[in-house]
Amino acid sequence: MIQFVGMTKRQLHQMLIFEGLDYAVITLAVSYIASTLAVGIGVRAMTANGFSTFHFTLMPMMACTPILLAFAVLIPFFCFRNLEKQSIIERLRTE
Repeated sequence: MIQFVGMTKRQLHQMLIFEGLDYAVITLAVSYIASTLAVGIGVRAMTANGFSTFHFTLMPMMACTPILLAFAVLIPFFCFRNLEKQSIIERLRTE
């Protein structure tokens, strides 16, 4: 619909990718904060009795970060590429 009122394919493509990246960055920020709080409060309380030790690391989250960012770019790219095979009129009819 945005394309129907004048947005170019390139502008729409960039908008979709940046929107995906926005969601990914928000998701990562919430995940980092929530996991840090959960581990910092919950797991440390469970290991406070002295029978076990615990070392906190963000390495698994850091390993997942580039994968999530890649998905945030690739999914809108391929969806838009598949969608642009139809004309604007055909796309408006289905919405």
